[in-house]
Amino acid sequence: MESQHLFVSASTLLSDVEIENLQLLDAFVPKYEMFDASARHWLFAMLEEEVEPDVASFNAVIDSCARMGEVKRASTWLQRMRTANLTPNSATYSGLILAHAQTGDCAGAAKLLESMRVAGMEPDVGNYNALLNAHGKAKDTDGLWRIFQEMEERGVKANTATFSALAKPFSAAGDFVKVEEILEKARQFDRD
Repeated sequence: MESQHLFVSASTLLSDVEIENLQLLDAFVPKYEMFDASARHWLFAMLEEEVEPDVASFNAVIDSCARMGEVKRASTWLQRMRTANLTPNSATYSGLILAHAQTGDCAGAAKLLESMRVAGMEPDVGNYNALLNAHGKAKDTDGLWRIFQEMEERGVKANTATFSALAKPFSAAGDFVKVEEILEKARQFDRD
């Protein structure tokens, strides 16, 4: 099997802990062909070239887990990132928030936004958009609007993705007055 060959070749470059992490990855990956086809191959290629994974490498794996709604796995990769003495960045948190969004876990997503602040990072539009998507998926239009207002209060400039994340749930709920309000804010955004 090709992956076993790559693992054996790469293992000469790795510590026992790194080998154990790759074995765990190997056990996880076959369940998800898309993940297998990209992140796993890419990680092995990095190891073959003696390139140490960096924040972006971990973010790619966290994002892959997040897109599958695998909150626990995404969180595990965050812990591995920290174990590797790497500091999570805004993209890391967006991936983790996305994982919670995929499952409609608004509270978990909101806790991550607060964790960013505690870590000394100010959430950006991507982080807020991920949180808006969590509220949208949960059909929590009150929470959605509250998060948008928080963005405005904190001076986080909305983008097209923000307005899309806002409008869809209100439209689905039949609140076309709110949709019109969102469209007006989007027009103002376009003028600025």
